[in-house]
Amino acid sequence: MKQELLQLIKKELLTTSNLCRGFLLVEVILASSLFVIFLTAFAGAYLYGEEATAESGKRMNAVMLVESGMEAVRNIRNEDFDNLVTGQYGLLFSNNKWSFSSTTDISGIYTRKVEIKTIDKDRASATTTVTWKQNEHRDGIISSSRIFTNWLNLKFWYTPGLVSSTTLTNGGDKIQVQGNYAYVISYAVPTLYIVDITSSSSPTVVSSTTLTGTLNNIAVSGNYVYVTSDSNTKELQIIDVTNKTSPTIAGDYNAPGNSKGIGVFVLGTNVYMTRKNSAQDQFMIINVSNPNSPSLLGTLSLGADGYGLVASGTHAYVSTGSNQKEFQIIDISNSSAPYLKGSADISQFAQPGVSSVSVNGNYAYVGQGKDLYVVDISSLTAPVLKSVTSVADAFNDIANFLGNKGRFVFVATADINKEFKVYDVSSSTKPVIYGTSLDILGSSPLYGITYATSTNLVYAVNRNATNNFYVIAP
Repeated sequence: MKQELLQLIKKELLTTSNLCRGFLLVEVILASSLFVIFLTAFAGAYLYGEEATAESGKRMNAVMLVESGMEAVRNIRNEDFDNLVTGQYGLLFSNNKWSFSSTTDISGIYTRKVEIKTIDKDRASATTTVTWKQNEHRDGIISSSRIFTNWLNLKFWYTPGLVSSTTLTNGGDKIQVQGNYAYVISYAVPTLYIVDITSSSSPTVVSSTTLTGTLNNIAVSGNYVYVTSDSNTKELQIIDVTNKTSPTIAGDYNAPGNSKGIGVFVLGTNVYMTRKNSAQDQFMIINVSNPNSPSLLGTLSLGADGYGLVASGTHAYVSTGSNQKEFQIIDISNSSAPYLKGSADISQFAQPGVSSVSVNGNYAYVGQGKDLYVVDISSLTAPVLKSVTSVADAFNDIANFLGNKGRFVFVATADINKEFKVYDVSSSTKPVIYGTSLDILGSSPLYGITYATSTNLVYAVNRNATNNFYVIAP
């Protein structure tokens, strides 16, 4: 009996041992399975996070391309609303300017298209869409739509009004605008003023720089301002305005002879300057690729005093004091050898005095004496005088950039009660005063004027003791 009991206990212990070994194996298998599941989940979460981060970055880049596309359309609209023609386009940025090109544009993995649809004569919708390969199984797409208006047409200049004014210590004679700043020169005391015009309601003078001689005209390009003067050694003065609050003199050019510099225009790395009549040529092309050391490229005799000028493409348009060639077109395709391409004789009308010139499309607008002259320049070799319109008093300046698709020109005059005038030149043979003229308070005429397409505002200056810088709106 005792022996049987021992055998039974031994059998039970063996069974229990086998069971324990079985449970241990199950636990190992279960733990291994849980570990594999955990590792797989962790790896999946990590890979998913990596993919999500990459896809988020791609999407953010696409959003930026959509927004930049809309800003490009806005810039194209600001250039001319007529550019917004129904169709599908890509975008091209060239020569600091946006334009439509082809049907799409590609940037890395992204393809962008802009769809324009005309709503009516003053409205168009634009939809910018960007697509890309999100991953091997899925494509990404983002789009945005906006309506753009022909705001220049919607804001007519029939009743111009003064928005604001500020004071330049020595008054102002000529003005140009670039970006958020206006650049003004003073005749009385040779000074360059820089005015912050970010807020049209509160323009602020940020700096003034003393120059040399009596200053005559001004041009702005990039980080440099170019000023002509009657200085015998510094007919052209170049000012670095990178730091708006502390401009510095970058260089100057001493033109041959004693004749003073009058008109100035910048195109690329060349400055085009006119001078008073003398034994030296009155039209000069000066290379300013190195502003610290400008160099003469070529000259041409105008046969008379050279006044205002505009350069565009391969031609310069110059107003002069000639008796038979008051308006001259100069071929500047070869900077070392400019030549007279064509001229218009307006001697039966022309009056003495410094004149201004502006060009838009097939027409040039010349202000001289008390008249506005419209010249058809569709034939560069044979420009034709189309009309002469009296502005009632001395003509002091004309905006270099014409607003509203060339319909209006803005004029600064010595008419003491109507210093600022708008002319409708949609008919080249019969320009007419448009709406009401603006009386600028004070005894001084307006001497300088410029128009900014980006804001649809006019900026003007005169020699009043105070409040001599003006912002004018339609």
